[in-house]
Amino acid sequence: MAGITTRAVRDGDEWLITGSKIWTSGASYADYGMCLARTNWDAPKHRGLTWFAVPLRAVGVTIQPIREITGDAEFCQEFLDEVRVSADEVIGEVDQGWTVAQTMLLVERGAGRDDPLNMPPAQAAEIDPFLLELAQAAGRAGDPVARQAIARIHTADWARGELGRRITGLLRSSDKPAAGIASYWKLAAGVHDPLRARLVMEIGQGMPLVWRGDDGRRAALDYLNSRVWSIAGGSNEMQRNAISERVLGLPREPSFDRGKPFSEVLHNARRWLENT
Repeated sequence: MAGITTRAVRDGDEWLITGSKIWTSGASYADYGMCLARTNWDAPKHRGLTWFAVPLRAVGVTIQPIREITGDAEFCQEFLDEVRVSADEVIGEVDQGWTVAQTMLLVERGAGRDDPLNMPPAQAAEIDPFLLELAQAAGRAGDPVARQAIARIHTADWARGELGRRITGLLRSSDKPAAGIASYWKLAAGVHDPLRARLVMEIGQGMPLVWRGDDGRRAALDYLNSRVWSIAGGSNEMQRNAISERVLGLPREPSFDRGKPFSEVLHNARRWLENT
């Protein structure tokens, strides 16, 4: 995320923003978007960044919805061609956008929300009623294999719910919540959701592939969406890095660009590509 090349250049009391953004939720419906742009190319990549509030109907903004595997178009890609933004639209301080980015990522990974875990009903004491209804509709209410799958899902749901409540307590009791702590829940969701969705498909057998009415439809959509949390808001691999470095205190991964001006990093990358 810190390696962005969207640029913002000061022009009197305004900024000119040029570049592109992708995977922006609801951009085609929104009036404003939050844009992280590079304002200082001589600073290391995590510095020299600034957040802007950008009016999405401004001259120079082009929005292209992205069709997903489910048929929805929740995400968009935006192209910004010298979009003029008032200096009053800066969020936080100029060149200090990474601080704002860390706060935003904490919220996206579950911190600071009334329901930070977005837990399905099955993460309470009772089994998710949908699982029982699906097994019954598929004629597998008494099938020991289906019942074992339901038990596995419920056990994992309950454990994830308890983990989430513990993480929420830690985050809310801290004056400065640690991003690594929030990563525990984000990783749990990224690992659990695909496994859960696959087991639900197995319970329904052929129903989630070809269904009538609502029978199986939810299972199919959940399966198609099951990889969302393993990528969105930071991949599973990124969450493991955050936990290992920021919580467990393990050594950071080697980095060739640490402390170097971002312009130099780009120059070295281009030279390396030319020589390969």
